Order: sequence, then C-alpha cells, then structure tokens
Amino acid sequence: EKLVALNLQVSKAAIVQNHENVTKAMSGGNPGELLALQASLSQPAAEKAVAYGRQVHEILAGVQSEISAAATAQGQQFQ
Repeated sequence: EKLVALNLQVSKAAIVQNHENVTKAMSGGNPGELLALQASLSQPAAEKAVAYGRQVHEILAGVQSEISAAATAQGQQFQ
C-alpha cells in the first residue's frame, strides 16, 4: 500500500511538472531559452530520482523488518 501510494504521488507530481515544462517550452522564444530550460531541469530530475529510490528503500526495509518480526513471533509460537 505504501509503495502504491508513493507511486501515485510521484506520478501526479510528474504530470504536473511535465505540464509546467511543456508550457515553459512552448512559451520560449528562441532555441537558446529551450536549451537553458532543458539544462535547468536535469538537476531537479536527478534529485527526485534519488529521493524516490530512498523512499522505496525505506518502504522495503520496513516491510522486511515486519516480515522478520512476524517470522520470529511465529517461530516462538511453534516452540
């Protein structure tokens, strides 16, 4: 559920960001402005990808911890 919620959040943010980027690109008057826009978008995109990866890792680590705790509890019950 957490991973689905994260993916929905990221998808919605990407749609909004892409709309803004297209609007900026269409309003640019010359190729130089378009290149500047493209250059200004690469760093935030990389930072977002790293943040997404970090959040996925945190979710998976939490799931792994929960599974481990459940397995330990199950093992103790059988003993």
